[in-house]
Amino acid sequence: MARAGWIPPQQRTLLPEWAVGPRAPKTTGGLRDLDPMARVLATTDGTVTEILEAWADEPIEIGYLDQELAELGGPIDALEIGPPFSVLRREIVLRGARTGEALLHAESLIAIDRLPRSIVDGLLLHRTPIGRLLRASRLETYREILQLEMEAAGLFAGRLGRPPDELLVSRTYRVIAGGLPVMLIHERFPRRLARIPTRA
Repeated sequence: MARAGWIPPQQRTLLPEWAVGPRAPKTTGGLRDLDPMARVLATTDGTVTEILEAWADEPIEIGYLDQELAELGGPIDALEIGPPFSVLRREIVLRGARTGEALLHAESLIAIDRLPRSIVDGLLLHRTPIGRLLRASRLETYREILQLEMEAAGLFAGRLGRPPDELLVSRTYRVIAGGLPVMLIHERFPRRLARIPTRA
């Protein structure tokens, strides 16, 4: 069940596989077989929600949301933090508001102590995409893509309505504000996004 409110800290390790590794950018091969829209999403350093809205010609909303606040059980080099720092773990699916079509799955680790209160409240109390919160706050940020590759949908297939063995584009990037990394985000989306969504 989606949980959009404050979740008490949990004492456990919170290091998903995609979040562990060097901070240096790493791009792997196999990304030639993408349609133009998927290539734009894979390489953009802008707000993904707005790009999807322009392509889909419909509002984009969070269709699935699960999040919890937890203390780290180990360091996350890309965020330059470690125990006993707490981060917000967030998992969402972005979908078309009219069509209900799932377009993108994202997992995030967010250093909320490094963010303005308005953004933290937006994350904890509302179903608002991160990009919109950052834009509304006018916080100066930039995104650094750390990894770009293909991965099987696997356990996340159901979130996007895709077969488990389908290869998805995946990318990991961090959001930096005030000289410090504040978010580490891992996104997955289909290689084929050229189809014009069906209007409801």
